Amino acid sequence: MIRPSRSLFKYRWIAIAAAVAPVVSSSAIAGDGAGGLGGIAEREIARRMARAADAAMSIERGDKAYAEGDYEAALSEYTAAKNALPNAPLVQAQADMAKAKFADCSVALARERAKNGRYKEAHQLLDAALEDVPGHKGALKFQKELDDPDRWPRGLTPEHVANVQEVQRLLELANSQVDLGLYDAAAETFRDALRKDPYSVAARRGMEVAEEKRRVYFESARDHTRAKMLNDVNKAWEDQVPVSAFVSVQEVSTTRSASAEISAKMDRIIFPLVQFTGASVEEAIEFLRLKSRDLDLQESDPAKKGVNIIFKAGDTPSTAQISLDLKDVPMKEALRYITELAGMKYKVEAYAVLVVPISETNTEMVQRIYRVPPDFLTQGVPADAAPAAAAPADPFATGGA
Repeated sequence: MIRPSRSLFKYRWIAIAAAVAPVVSSSAIAGDGAGGLGGIAEREIARRMARAADAAMSIERGDKAYAEGDYEAALSEYTAAKNALPNAPLVQAQADMAKAKFADCSVALARERAKNGRYKEAHQLLDAALEDVPGHKGALKFQKELDDPDRWPRGLTPEHVANVQEVQRLLELANSQVDLGLYDAAAETFRDALRKDPYSVAARRGMEVAEEKRRVYFESARDHTRAKMLNDVNKAWEDQVPVSAFVSVQEVSTTRSASAEISAKMDRIIFPLVQFTGASVEEAIEFLRLKSRDLDLQESDPAKKGVNIIFKAGDTPSTAQISLDLKDVPMKEALRYITELAGMKYKVEAYAVLVVPISETNTEMVQRIYRVPPDFLTQGVPADAAPAAAAPADPFATGGA
């Protein structure tokens, strides 16, 4: 059906209103002579003109909604226009046009309803279209199609359509997650789609793609782990270079100087008062260690203040009770008194003082390096000295038969 343009349709409604006005005005003039009905006639003219204008605006809005695909809104506007037009010969053509637009829109909306499985509503819309426009070709054709189960399956329901739309949304989301590398999340989304549609081939294919991506990653991870483990095996065959058993003079002197510095510090730190009554060895040593930090006045570095003391109780810890009363005593002497009372001893190391049981043996090896001439072994023997007698070949040779 060819639809007139909006401007032409608007001008036609204005012409109709102008044509209605003289007829009603003449009736009003005759009515004035008969009984004063002029006011009623004028109000009727205004009402009909307003309804005609409203119908024109409704059809204009309906055409706009129809063009945008909003058939439900367009049908509402066409219905309003159809009901607004009076049943008069002067507007019959326009009323027929409004009905035709209503019928066309009803068919379009019926197709949407059928796509969503709402067959009952689709049949109602087609019946309304045929009621206003009997023999409407589009309505009759689609009504016949709806009766064909091959084109419109009877199992199609609104719930099924909603599930299809949800599955489509989930598939789009899952494919996007695969593109972003979110393979675990994509697999879970594909499973959500399968919960809605257990026989979704697209979901299964998508899971296959996600697993293929995971396979590529795990193969690279396997290659990395294999290379690392092979390197660990190869490393086990490495011949480690042994540490030199000789200590250089510089290293020995450095160690000695460090221990000598600690020993000098212990002589330098003077305790104004050392007083214990029945204290344990650990308590007495801890007192010396903490107090040495406060009394180490010559050390400027806070981290190096005091003397580190390490207590090793051994297999049989000492249970001796320490009782002392000393004044103005060096730290070394105070530590000596404590260790003697506890039956222990102390050793000054490079970085700390060790307090150990007196039974512990010293396993420290001290090396000395001396420069000697190449013939020092022979220099000690005089040149005219008689050689020592050789041992007899047979120990029973003398005193025999």
